Amino acid sequence: MKAIFLMVPFLLAGTLAAHGQLNQPSSVLNASGNRVIAGSLNNISVVGQPGGIAVATGGSIVNYAGFLSTFSLQPSKDTDGDGLADEVDPDNDNDALTDTTELAGTAFDPNIATEMNNGDSDGDSMSDGEEAASGTNPHDANAVLSLRAIDADVSGSRVTWIGRGDKTYDIYTCADLADGFDTLLMTTNATGGVEPWYVTTNSFVDTTALTTNMRFYLIRVRP
Repeated sequence: MKAIFLMVPFLLAGTLAAHGQLNQPSSVLNASGNRVIAGSLNNISVVGQPGGIAVATGGSIVNYAGFLSTFSLQPSKDTDGDGLADEVDPDNDNDALTDTTELAGTAFDPNIATEMNNGDSDGDSMSDGEEAASGTNPHDANAVLSLRAIDADVSGSRVTWIGRGDKTYDIYTCADLADGFDTLLMTTNATGGVEPWYVTTNSFVDTTALTTNMRFYLIRVRP
């Protein structure tokens, strides 16, 4: 029997027929098929599918069991330009979230789906993967981990940032960007904000800034 379809996986299972003392097992053919292209139309024929369909990953290597992904209907469609067609790329937009995770929304709390072909769903210059790590809403451009102001204070420099009220943050500083942010000033637990995203404005005063002419700051969220 031959089935003709468009990329719809199926499995032909074997059966065992008994008649008196005669047992006749049926068999399943090894997978085989063909692809025919006529203009803009693609037709794929497949016979048999032993073993079922599965996807296994090991590091950057992805293996597709069965005939899944044997054919690429749009081999030139590569959203993130990494040389891997979207049909076989586990992360189409290269935002550090797999396509299945983006569709399910499980990288966020609360769960919220993001666009698997757009690495920055709300266009705030922070990727969906970065928003997942910081716990911010990937569909709200105003809810993003960002340093908003550094103001003079009688006790030093007041650093203000937008974050999430149930997260812990490390604040780093340096006098020269070439040296990197090698000094941890403090660790603070943010509070406040309205559920479910708890967007909040946080600040602290760097009292050691009184002894230096210039400082740079880095706000990093803890996992």
